[in-house]
Amino acid sequence: MNDRKADELMKEKSVYIVNKINELLKAKRKWKQEFGKEPTIEELSASLHLKKEKIEELENIIKETEPIYEERKPFSVEDLSKKEFDKLVHNAKQNAYLLSDFEKQILYDSLGLHDEKRWSIDELAQKYQKKTERIRQIQAKAIRIVRNPKKIKRIREIRKNVI
Repeated sequence: MNDRKADELMKEKSVYIVNKINELLKAKRKWKQEFGKEPTIEELSASLHLKKEKIEELENIIKETEPIYEERKPFSVEDLSKKEFDKLVHNAKQNAYLLSDFEKQILYDSLGLHDEKRWSIDELAQKYQKKTERIRQIQAKAIRIVRNPKKIKRIREIRKNVI
């Protein structure tokens, strides 16, 4: 086999593996949403119609390349389980003072804390006349802040001492 054919086969296999990993991650998120727990290998195997060994192989690839997959996966409030959502709401209420007014508005609207309606990213973009990507970034930043308040407080203390 010449080098070009070997490269093409390698690319095809890489694309296949990436697609299977994305299917696996999507199935895990969906399972967690529906049942409120992480699926077992057997449950994933049945759901995806793959052998357990293949699921384990894909899981190992995910663990080896985890930072890559974490960066590529956009955060969505809709992907949270009920327990995670409730915890985020609690954190948002408790640590709202750490947010700017706009960050607080975006977060509260997306969580439905203002009017019991959970606004989508697109709806928020229209409401505030911003691009959807900018709203997503603001929402993600606000969520990071309310989830890690000690870290944010410490950063602000350092800034005050330096400036």
